[in-house]
Amino acid sequence: MLFTRISITALLLFVATVSSAPLHESVEGVTTHADHAGEGLPPALSHGSKQHAFAGPAAAQGVPGALAPAHSASHVHVHATPDSSLEGPADPPTQHYERRQVNAIVQDRLRAAARAHQAAAAAHHTAAGNHYDLASHHLATGNLAAMSAARRRAQRHDGKVTRHRTIAAQHRSDARALGHLAPLHPLDAAHLRRFANGSAHYARVSANEARN
Repeated sequence: MLFTRISITALLLFVATVSSAPLHESVEGVTTHADHAGEGLPPALSHGSKQHAFAGPAAAQGVPGALAPAHSASHVHVHATPDSSLEGPADPPTQHYERRQVNAIVQDRLRAAARAHQAAAAAHHTAAGNHYDLASHHLATGNLAAMSAARRRAQRHDGKVTRHRTIAAQHRSDARALGHLAPLHPLDAAHLRRFANGSAHYARVSANEARN
């Protein structure tokens, strides 16, 4: 009977001790998810998740005992840091950027050609004015044949002024339009560059003729 009373008393003391202890008491050296959440830190990786995170390369090399999840390759790809230097030549964003640069180069060539034609127009305008002055001089001296020849030369220069100004305006319009168009195909861009360069060369030759 005494043994029974002692056993019951010991049992009651044990129950009281256990019930008074904190329900979620932390074990020394172990950090729980709740502790991390309270500190504003990400939850600690469990042992299994650490194996999953670091076993990819080892599993790929056939290391015995390495964890090889079925989606290890895609897992590594998803978490890889993007590097623009590793983009392939057919990468859509890079290709789009390069083709936009092609458009910009063609625009620059067209604007340069427009400036060359504008300079040619100015040179022919000056030449036309000089010939009109010469025609007036011949008229004053009574040399009608020379006057007529000077007037014809002045009119030819006037026609070239109009022509060069028209071409310059067209080149500027084309350059503006390229800024709103889809990227050019490389072959089309090369053709337009040659066209713009040839047009600028023609304008420079014409300007030199007007000045001589």
